[in-house]
Amino acid sequence: MQYLEITFLLLCFIIVLAVVWFFTRNYATIKTRAYQKKNMQLIEVLPIAFNQYLYIVKITDKYHLFCGTKERISYCTSLGDDIKLNETFEKHLKNFTINDKNEQQEERDE
Repeated sequence: MQYLEITFLLLCFIIVLAVVWFFTRNYATIKTRAYQKKNMQLIEVLPIAFNQYLYIVKITDKYHLFCGTKERISYCTSLGDDIKLNETFEKHLKNFTINDKNEQQEERDE
């Protein structure tokens, strides 16, 4: 009877090890397949202060700027379709602030 119990426990242990090995080996491929069908893609993250970040997110074909902390996330603005992905986040932010200042100046002039 003891040999039967030991054999059963050993068999259960081997099955658990096989299941754990399978999931750890294939976890990354399972996750990437799940994210490939999504309409949103995180392009870049820029930390601006402790626990504060700026995010460029591609939603369908348009790029959007979000800011977030641990407690909340806020939508800032749409960046448009013509963003070059090989440029750094700082260049995108500088172009956006220059364009925003120009728009504000035009509104004041009118």
